[in-house]
This record gives sequence, structure tokens and C-alpha cells, in this order.
Amino acid sequence: MLLWASCMLSGLLVGCGSSPFYAPDQQLGTASHQYPHPVIDYYLDSRSGNRLHVQRHLSSPPNANLVVHFHGNAGNLSKTSEKVVWLVDHGFDVLLFDYSGYGQSSGNASRETLRLDGITFLEHVSALSRPSGQRRILIGTSMGGAVLVDALASSELQTEFDLLVIDSSFDHYSKLARDVISRYPLSYLVAKVAEWTVSDQHAPADQIDKLSAIPLLVAHCQEDGLIPLERGFELFEQAQTDKVFWSMEKCLHARTFTAEHPDNQQLLLEQFELLPPVIMTASQGPGSSSQTLK
Repeated sequence: MLLWASCMLSGLLVGCGSSPFYAPDQQLGTASHQYPHPVIDYYLDSRSGNRLHVQRHLSSPPNANLVVHFHGNAGNLSKTSEKVVWLVDHGFDVLLFDYSGYGQSSGNASRETLRLDGITFLEHVSALSRPSGQRRILIGTSMGGAVLVDALASSELQTEFDLLVIDSSFDHYSKLARDVISRYPLSYLVAKVAEWTVSDQHAPADQIDKLSAIPLLVAHCQEDGLIPLERGFELFEQAQTDKVFWSMEKCLHARTFTAEHPDNQQLLLEQFELLPPVIMTASQGPGSSSQTLK
């Protein structure tokens, strides 16, 4: 805990190794041939100067619809794919990529590097051939939500996509640092200093109001033990677009739409059919239960 706090207090998100905000893993878990559907692996040259591993999971028929996923701060695409590859069975191609320093992507992780990687990936997706009627949906999970919001605001490509889904994410890096450290005994003062010193450059809350041309769904688990529900709702509050907030029950951090929650998966599929999402007012905030939007 003391090492983690020292990293935070430095105010540098790339110090102390790969920093407490990034935990890349170079060892792949599930191999491409182990999935029950076709998978294409390829590489993309990033604005960061690094080479990114990209993976496309093909539905049958392929190219019907497309989900683009930005994963969280830990592991790599092979260890986080379960959050979205189930959509292949529902007519969606799923496009994944690893940030610099993750999996088979080269380089090292930092906030600016991930930002440039995100912009590059969105530019790549927007340049892909788009079959008539194809829906394109962006999903960012945990830290991936922060990277996605920043990259999408910077790329000015929001009109290329039909829905932005942010799951288990946060509004400010400084508040996230404070909340995490606050869980430790006798850590109040350290948590406050962390909030004052951790940089909020490119914080999602400062970028999301630029995304007024794309509908937004923010989902967060009430029992999230890593990123409090409040962080997700505060991000939702800053958005200036058609938007909906789902406060989900009986799920843990970044597990919102995984196989152990088939009802949540069904909710998401129904929302995909309803584009754009129904507007939910701020009064239906963190205390509200998840809803089936019909």
C-alpha cells in the first residue's frame, strides 16, 4: 500500500514501473484458435510510434454489426475478451486491440501513449468498409472507458458510431486515486494528498461534454469494490447528449456484462435494438435500479 501511495503522491501516472493506473500483461491467455468462431489477428502502427495487436472476432454472417472494445488497465485483450466476445453469437463482429505495452503490442503504457493508441484505433475503425445498415457500437470498460472518451473527443469521429457504452469507469483520475487509497485504514490524509497531486489531464469528465453527437449508455455495478458507483454517475452527469444511466445490482467491478449475468447481457442487446437510448434524468441517479428500456 505504501509503495502504491508513494506512486500516487508523485503525481506522475507513469512513474514507479508502469504506475498504479496500468498493469499490462504480455502473456496471452486464450489463443485465437481456441474460440468457437473465426478470429483474425493483425497489427496496426499507432500514432504513439508503437505497433498494436488487433483482433477481429467474426460472427456469421460476418460484418452484420460491429462492436469495438477498449479494455481496462490490467491484462490484455486475450484476458478481457469475455466481456464482449459473447456478442459474436448475436450477430456482431467484435474488434479488440491492445494498448502499447499490453499483450503483443510494443512500447510502454502511459496516459498519453494510450490516448494516441485510442485515436489511432478509432481512425482505423472509421476507415474500414461499412456494409449498408451496419451498426457500430463503442464499449469502454473501466480504464478503457477513460481512454475511449478521451480518444473519441480528440479524434472528432463520434458521428462514425451509433452508441457509446461506458462500463465501470470514472470521471477524474484524482478522485479515483482518493477513493482507492481511502479504503485502507488510517489513510484519510494520504488520500486527500493523492487527490491534490494526481494529474487530471485528459480526465473523462473534462472530455465527455464534447461528445454531444453520439448517444451514451453508462453502466456501473452497485457493488463495485474498485471504482465507486459515484464515479460512474458523475461522469454520466457531465455528458451533454441523449443518455441513460444503469445502476446494476449484484455484480462486481467490470463484470457487468459477463456470462454470470445473462440478464444484463439481454438488457444490453435490447438497448442495441433501441438506438438511440431513452433519456434518463439526473434524478434517476446512483440509487436507481437497472431498467429494461422498451
